[in-house]
Amino acid sequence: MRWRDKGSHPSLCGSSQHARAGKLVASIKTTTSKWIHDTFPHRRDFRWQHGYGAFSVTPFDDAQIRDYIRNQELHHREHRFAGEYRSILERHGVSYDPANFGD
Repeated sequence: MRWRDKGSHPSLCGSSQHARAGKLVASIKTTTSKWIHDTFPHRRDFRWQHGYGAFSVTPFDDAQIRDYIRNQELHHREHRFAGEYRSILERHGVSYDPANFGD
């Protein structure tokens, strides 16, 4: 996994096909929040935003996904995250509430 301290936080996480995305994300948010609060006392106000996006990928796409994550800061200088995220949802037929995008 690769974590960033600003902007969006895409991460590549291997998991069993039986794992539930909501439980995995809740575990990641709980664990990392505790670590941030314990490690950086001045960041006691840190809170994760509500919600998440989870997408499955095939091992075939692994290198491409890793490159995307590695280069996300440069990529998002040219492409706004919210617009890109909306296009992914639309491309895959996922319904969403436009009010949730405050860009």
